[in-house]
Amino acid sequence: MDYNKEKITPRYVCEEMAKLSAEDAKLTRRPWDRFRPDSTAWYLVPSSSVTYYKFGKLCFSKEKETSDVINCGLFFEKGLGEALGTVYSSKQAKPLIMDSSWFWHKFINQPIFPENTYKVYVEGGYVTEPNSFDPYRMRMLKWDKYILDYDGYKDAFSVAHSHRESFVLKLHNIKKLSDFILAMKQLEKDEWLWLNIFICKELKATIPELKNECKNLYEIFIKDFTKLIDQNQKI
Repeated sequence: MDYNKEKITPRYVCEEMAKLSAEDAKLTRRPWDRFRPDSTAWYLVPSSSVTYYKFGKLCFSKEKETSDVINCGLFFEKGLGEALGTVYSSKQAKPLIMDSSWFWHKFINQPIFPENTYKVYVEGGYVTEPNSFDPYRMRMLKWDKYILDYDGYKDAFSVAHSHRESFVLKLHNIKKLSDFILAMKQLEKDEWLWLNIFICKELKATIPELKNECKNLYEIFIKDFTKLIDQNQKI
């Protein structure tokens, strides 16, 4: 096997980041699809809970399975409105109902956007049946998706890509961080809307380069997020 040409996977990166983050937080490795561990996205979660939508987590994923670039960063969700909990109280629906302990509130009220350049993915749409909804299968849904480029040095957003099928998200006018936070707070008011937020940088390396590249990315970008999600566990 030629390790200079072998492509890295989200699992490889997750394993390296787990080692690097061990001194800063106690995190649990979770695959997005446990039946495809070598190609699926992987998370580092500050909880051993079976459901972990409420937590901020580190995520490592590919935009496409054929890509040799791994997106690495902070992933968190906006859940369903707390008022829906009185109607949807089943075992399936209850973990989807957002309350004050969700990481969403912590980040939106005290956002951390590193002084760097990176991408912000925003995906979302309406949940029509909470009793059968699975957020980790949302890629099969016809949701809206934006990829925003953010320059943390200049506090400048631009739209890199948008694909709208449900026409719920309208983020083309976001120009700076305050615009983004305001848009998220407006979307938060929609009880039936689910959002996935992924703030990430790209990592591209061969197997021999992986350890050093992960260490560099952790220090300049991932470390602050690691400490932030660990603190969330104590809420």
